[in-house]
Amino acid sequence: MFVVLCSVFRDGVEDFSRYKSDKETNRQKCQLVDGGRIKEIYSSDVNVGDILYIPEDQMFCADLVLIESSNDGACFIQTSSLDGEKNLKKRMKPKDF
Repeated sequence: MFVVLCSVFRDGVEDFSRYKSDKETNRQKCQLVDGGRIKEIYSSDVNVGDILYIPEDQMFCADLVLIESSNDGACFIQTSSLDGEKNLKKRMKPKDF
């Protein structure tokens, strides 16, 4: 019984930590392209189909499809927050864009 209670408590603490981290992530600002204008919104307000402008070296908290890049249609992303790897991964825009 003691082991089960300790496990439940530990899981509760981890869930609360994840909740706080998610709230902080959702409060990050990103830049939405809307009718040729750029306006800042919170990452929690990003919807499917939105076009975002991501400046170089800026973190973003969304699954995105690369439409264009200033680097010949390629970009390099760091996914250390997902998989712990620090090396940069090259991503290319789709050929039809």
